[in-house]
Amino acid sequence: MDTRLAALIGAQPHLSTAQDELTALTTLVSSISDQSNSQFAQFHDLSISTSSALSALVELSTALGTQGTKSGAFASPPPAVTAEILRAWQAEDLRSTDAPSTFAFVAAAVNKHWRSVALSTSCIWTRVVLNFTSAGSKRLHDHFKLVLRRSKTCPLHLQILNAPPAAYRETIPSELLLQLLTSSAHIGLRFRHAARYAINFDESILALLQADLPLLESIEIQAPYPHNPIPSGTYILTSAPRLRHLGAGHLPLTAFDLNTLRGLTEFSSKRGLSDADCVELSSKWSGLTSLSLVATSKHTEKKLLALPALTSLRCSGPALIRSFQFEDHFSRLRTLDIPFVPAVLSVLSSLLFTSLQELTLRESSYGGGRSPSAQTLFLSLTDAIPNLRIVRLHTFVLFQTTLPVLFDAWDSDFFPTLEKLVFERCTLDVTLANSVIRFLQRRRGLDVAVLSGANPTSERFPPWLETRLRQLAGRLTADSAPPDEPPLVLM
Repeated sequence: MDTRLAALIGAQPHLSTAQDELTALTTLVSSISDQSNSQFAQFHDLSISTSSALSALVELSTALGTQGTKSGAFASPPPAVTAEILRAWQAEDLRSTDAPSTFAFVAAAVNKHWRSVALSTSCIWTRVVLNFTSAGSKRLHDHFKLVLRRSKTCPLHLQILNAPPAAYRETIPSELLLQLLTSSAHIGLRFRHAARYAINFDESILALLQADLPLLESIEIQAPYPHNPIPSGTYILTSAPRLRHLGAGHLPLTAFDLNTLRGLTEFSSKRGLSDADCVELSSKWSGLTSLSLVATSKHTEKKLLALPALTSLRCSGPALIRSFQFEDHFSRLRTLDIPFVPAVLSVLSSLLFTSLQELTLRESSYGGGRSPSAQTLFLSLTDAIPNLRIVRLHTFVLFQTTLPVLFDAWDSDFFPTLEKLVFERCTLDVTLANSVIRFLQRRRGLDVAVLSGANPTSERFPPWLETRLRQLAGRLTADSAPPDEPPLVLM
């Protein structure tokens, strides 16, 4: 008998045993999760993941059974192939920001081969979710310590949810939390909504952000508004030399020593900028490539922004755009994200954006986009944005006539360089579909992309009109929208 065939036949009992063990584990975990949904939520997730692994194992076992007469088959992929499978699995797992990560443990439980590869592939042990509503147990603390050991030198992706306003040590030892923070390259910190006016800086996780964070590359802080919990003269993130992305949330710019963050390239804030902030930003963070800000009454437009490296700008009001008075202040701007309201569109018409190639228009809950002047002002930007290639229409769901009126007025001469339309999380009914069809008859060959979110049925063109759309569009594609960014408040 061929040696490889004998090995194959000998592997099948092990697969059957592993299959039986996984079945038992799935049943056990499911029964445990039924006892208390809140206490055993992670076990429930593990059950689902284990079931998926079991299905894959059954398919593999079946394939081995049907290929028993073929030489060269193997019970498990080679270690290098298995490692690539796990890395791809990890990349998908990182898209989930809130759910606890279980796939690495499932992979390590398949058999000895998978366990050996999983334990030697340290990068798959890097996603950690610390939810303070369920973190106060020694078992979970042991889980964090195990992840720290198995991730070895690989930086962590750490999500901290429902952080308390103070006394976090009652849930997790400060030494362990500090070890998680200092081992992380990416951190998301979300406080409880109840902490709105009650954050005690000295007793909160924010105080730990004064520590040395040598691996940190990006951080998103969702602290409550309008309370500023950081005492005057106190700064956080002063020892994060690799930090490139800072989402400050509602924390003021005064919470950071800008001199220690000279390498920052992406900054977002929900608090807006004062005139003093504009001066600081232009002088010390002139290398910013991405900026996202809300409007603010503290900004009088007397202080100009000069960010020559800026390629992406998102703002909610006209004041920030007026701060860019000269084209060399934003000479590299490629993407602009604004609300579809006359106040903002009218400001754009007074500037020349020769570098701008992608424009995102967002529906405003204030209804400014319903005014015919909004459509007229947008179409009049043809000369101000001569090289526009992509228009993204985002979350047009409240006012059903806004987009049909726009497309019916969109003549073939407007934005002649346009190549692509993107509908992201928009309600796409028959009226809108027909207005787009009429538009495409004037502008044949444009690519059309549809990105749907939570309501894929209403966020797709009617199926019976897709054939006509495909006849007119260069390419019609449909996909799921990426996780949406929190809305900016128009002020």
